[in-house]
Amino acid sequence: MDSDVCFQELSAIDPSEWTNIPPPVVKSIKVLKKCISLQLQSIKESNQGVMNFNRNAESQLSKFDFEINNIKTLVISAEENYSRLLKDTVDSAQKSHQALQKSITSEVEYLKKHTEGKFAFLDIQFASLKTSMNTLPTYEILDTKLQQSIRENSSRLRKEIREDIKYTIVDPEIHTLTTNLESFSSFVQENIKNTTEELNKINEELQRQNQENEHKFNVLMGEIEEIKQGMEKIILDLDTEILKINQKVNEFKKYIGTVEGAVNVVKNKVKKHRKVIKSLRNDQESCETIIKNIQEDIKRIDYKIIALDDSEHIIQQQVYENTPISQVKYINENPIVNDEKNIGKIQETKVVRHETIKNYIPEMVQTKYKEPDFTRVFEEIQKTKLEIEEKMEKVNNMNKMKINSMKITLENGLKNAKNTYSEDLTEIKEKLYWLPVNLKEIKGMSPTEARIFILEARMRSEENIRNEQYHKLLQLLDGVKVDLKNTSENIAFSNMLPSINSVSYDSRTPDLRSGDYARKLSDSIRTFDSPERVKAKMQRQARVSMSVELGGIKSSFKRRF
Repeated sequence: MDSDVCFQELSAIDPSEWTNIPPPVVKSIKVLKKCISLQLQSIKESNQGVMNFNRNAESQLSKFDFEINNIKTLVISAEENYSRLLKDTVDSAQKSHQALQKSITSEVEYLKKHTEGKFAFLDIQFASLKTSMNTLPTYEILDTKLQQSIRENSSRLRKEIREDIKYTIVDPEIHTLTTNLESFSSFVQENIKNTTEELNKINEELQRQNQENEHKFNVLMGEIEEIKQGMEKIILDLDTEILKINQKVNEFKKYIGTVEGAVNVVKNKVKKHRKVIKSLRNDQESCETIIKNIQEDIKRIDYKIIALDDSEHIIQQQVYENTPISQVKYINENPIVNDEKNIGKIQETKVVRHETIKNYIPEMVQTKYKEPDFTRVFEEIQKTKLEIEEKMEKVNNMNKMKINSMKITLENGLKNAKNTYSEDLTEIKEKLYWLPVNLKEIKGMSPTEARIFILEARMRSEENIRNEQYHKLLQLLDGVKVDLKNTSENIAFSNMLPSINSVSYDSRTPDLRSGDYARKLSDSIRTFDSPERVKAKMQRQARVSMSVELGGIKSSFKRRF
């Protein structure tokens, strides 16, 4: 509200009414008013935009919060449902496990009680037999009586036992077995139908997957061929580059050979120059000795000349002193006769000549036997050597750079090719993992032959599984038949004499290794095991065996596919 009031006050001011103020100031104030009004409008618009943006953001945030709360509720409900399902499954499994334990313990206790009762009955009979044996007079009489009673009662007992077995054991057992076999066969047929339907579905899915895998396999083979062609091109390029490098190396070796030859030539020249220098130094030394001898001779000659000059001067003075004055004037006036001056000039000329000769001789010797300057030759040789070494280093560095770049490119190409090949191989292995055939057996086959071979192998494996199941069923039926035969054979000798035999029980199925199995089985059937109970037991065992076999088949299919 303050900004609106200020803006109204500003708009109320009219600078055109100001008469004493110059017009530029008035114009500038008007422009400032317009700018302020525009700025206020833009600020209002920006504030409205910010408010709208904040409202939209708050609405979106509220929506997001609502969705997040919904997701949380869904997650919590899902966790609760999963926990309930897990609890239910665990409870059902525990209940089934407890029921199995109870049934097993009840059967074991029943068998223990039954055996204990039989053993007690046998002990009583054995005690009664002992008492009766003790009452008998002799063993021979008992043998005769027993043999007679056995002969008389054997036929009667056999007939009675056969009739009892037929009416009490065989007929109900046959009836129960037939009913159990019928129910078991119906159950097996239903399971076989279900398995055949599942196998048909699996075969359809496998055919579809085979078609997809064939298409993918063909695509992969095309890609592999393209990769092979690319690798062959790369190998050819590498071979050409290696040949070029070898050619350059050979050229470089030739260049090194020429440089080494030039260096050897220079070395030979240096050796020759050194020999010449040695000979010149020897000549110089000999010349220096000659010059020294000449200088000594010149010194001797100088000493002699000086001595002669001194003697001539003394003689002239003596002559001059002995001559009269008139003759002296005449000599001084006559230039021909004035020999003193001429003698001085002659002496000066002699001294000058002596000095010039003295200075000229060593100059001649120095000019004639001047030592040659071989430093330039060595400097040039060193320069050429350094230039050759620099060129060699440059060529070596260039070759090293090229070789390193080639190595880097080759390593990168090989790494990329290796990675692509490894990825392709992993994909191929993952796609061909479900095949139930060793791939070494498919070598040398065409695609159609390999597919047919794989399908035949799969059919063989399925047939083998079915044959194994069929053989298991036959073994179960054979075991039942053998048990019936053993019962029919052992019942004939059960009532002869009571015998105490050791009985061994397994944890799952009792294996009675005694001769009185039929009698115990008949007693158990008469007392406890009704035909309905036997039928229920057989159905339960059949269901357990079939569930175990189907679980093994499903696990084998899962492992393969």
